[in-house]
Amino acid sequence: MTVTRIGLTRRIGGAVLAGGAVLALAGCSSDGGSSSDKASSDKAASSTTASSTTARKDLPVQQLVLPADQFPAGFQVQEIPESQLQQMTDQILASTKGAKVSPASCAQLNLVPDHFDVSKVGLAVATKGTETLGTSVVAGPQTTMAQQRASATGKCQHLTMEFASGPAQGAKGEVNQKVVKAPKTKADDAMVVEQTTVISVAGKTQTMKSRVGLALVDGYQVSVQGSSMTGQAVDEATFDDVFAKAVNRVAEKAG
Repeated sequence: MTVTRIGLTRRIGGAVLAGGAVLALAGCSSDGGSSSDKASSDKAASSTTASSTTARKDLPVQQLVLPADQFPAGFQVQEIPESQLQQMTDQILASTKGAKVSPASCAQLNLVPDHFDVSKVGLAVATKGTETLGTSVVAGPQTTMAQQRASATGKCQHLTMEFASGPAQGAKGEVNQKVVKAPKTKADDAMVVEQTTVISVAGKTQTMKSRVGLALVDGYQVSVQGSSMTGQAVDEATFDDVFAKAVNRVAEKAG
């Protein structure tokens, strides 16, 4: 993520989340992209200021994440108990480590940790029908922006995945992605990736459209993901508004 509708939804959700974990930690190897892709990635990495690697203030990330009243009208922020989030994260990490990704050089699965402390993540997730908007803040970049750009360009624009364990066991997926224009923010560096993910589980297929934004700002990594489980495109204006608010909030409070 014989299967019930609820069970199928959970498994597909797990598969999608696991795929997202792979992409978030991805980085093409030395042969993983065209020379132009690497040149632009290296340039972006070198242009990122030193402030993007060290948090300026020791602020709890929970204070930096976008508050509920800053989400678009109609979206309701969901309360997720930390224990439940930790359990879900551990399951996703286990699934991800055992996944088969092609091209293999587009996912450094050896970098996927066995455990990640969710108490160190500022997180807000809001839903509106089948649409989801989520944003997170962590201290310090988890991967470089050069690695992130490489994971969505060149031969890494199209990925296939197979999951052999965890909540996504038996699922197969295809991800097509491209880097699109990021909205203007106060970030040191930022990017937005448009993704189409097709997940197959037990003969059932589901398509998800998503936009994923990543930004480095004042020593924090901010991410925003908008997704639609119906296969419809994520509203660009709505996503850009949330992305700008999430990034600029960190810039204003931590700068």
